[in-house]
Amino acid sequence: MIFILLLILSIITLVIISNSNIENFDLLGITSKNTETKNTETKNTEIKEDQFKYFKILPEFNKWSDETRGKMKEKIKEIKGPTWDDKSVEYTISRWEEYGSEEEAKIYIETGEWPLNNYVKGNLKKYIDNTVNSNENIKEEDKEKEKEKLYNEHIDMFSGKIFNPFLSNPVSSSLFSIFTAGEVNNMVTENDMVGQSKFITKTFKSIDLPDKGKFNCGWSKDGKKRFVPYINSLQIDEENYNILEKNIPGFKFLQKPCNPCANRCPYSYEGVIAAPYARYWGISSQSGKSTPEEVN
Repeated sequence: MIFILLLILSIITLVIISNSNIENFDLLGITSKNTETKNTETKNTEIKEDQFKYFKILPEFNKWSDETRGKMKEKIKEIKGPTWDDKSVEYTISRWEEYGSEEEAKIYIETGEWPLNNYVKGNLKKYIDNTVNSNENIKEEDKEKEKEKLYNEHIDMFSGKIFNPFLSNPVSSSLFSIFTAGEVNNMVTENDMVGQSKFITKTFKSIDLPDKGKFNCGWSKDGKKRFVPYINSLQIDEENYNILEKNIPGFKFLQKPCNPCANRCPYSYEGVIAAPYARYWGISSQSGKSTPEEVN
């Protein structure tokens, strides 16, 4: 049942992400109010690379080299055989490029698995633990065994060891998939959403602007790019991203102006930064300042 839920949720990943359950999701915290001891800080430093490795903001419309793309096509066809046509393969690669670095792609080509960091593994485990614990149909004495079984199955799917076209993704995409699953499973409604989840959900309809205009995200005019910002019917290009902060109530760039329709653009909405976004961007949720040492 969890598999079916995650499969459906992965298709709508990033549409209804909410931060109303941030503390349950963000196992490691963003900025703790309690000062950590020096020993804890040392320990965290030692395992930091494994915790957040591969979380980084990639260039908008990120592309791998022709050589890597060619090898990835061969790898997918090796795994899927003749069941996938060239169009399906190309779509999968273009989706993976949004969140996967060239380094990650080369690891996948070599091993057939996406490298996962401990932050994603830990939150996947907590999501499964919470789901199993709340399932009254599973006997208490069977729950630990069921948790282990489901965790291993989903690690294999997220890494791509068991190929799933929706769940087998670079780790940054898995970050949002798991968070989305957790929030939907907790029945978060649009009225309860804040921060990035609220902003993203509203952009698929439109956000009212003070001058009676509308802001939304959509496909580019030429139909080649997804997640492009619009004010009314005017497509907003890179040189004009700065006008968005001036026109969208409650919206604020955390670094330089960028495309808020894409998850690689650090921003707050109505003063909120959701924990998964903060980790992905390397942003302190308390100060709004960049903390590059927090994320590789």
